[in-house]
Amino acid sequence: MLQQSTKPEARRPVLRPKRLDIFLHATKTVRLLATLIREPRIPLVRKFLFLSSVIVLLLILLFRSLLKSTMKHIKIAHRRRQLMSPMRNF
Repeated sequence: MLQQSTKPEARRPVLRPKRLDIFLHATKTVRLLATLIREPRIPLVRKFLFLSSVIVLLLILLFRSLLKSTMKHIKIAHRRRQLMSPMRNF
């Protein structure tokens, strides 16, 4: 039978990256992508998929407010269409 401890577990503090670490991460990512492009053993399809996923994530990161407002306008237009549809009243 296992004994239960009466002491509360010590929580680890939340670690946040330093600003320098974030910039180093960007340079490491660019180096990884450059190495990936030059590597002949990796098929072109996999290279394309990896590069496109990194680009999509970067675009989402940079333009998230634009994306959010666009999605909001799409929802509003969809609601208007639903309200104006004569078939919905029957």
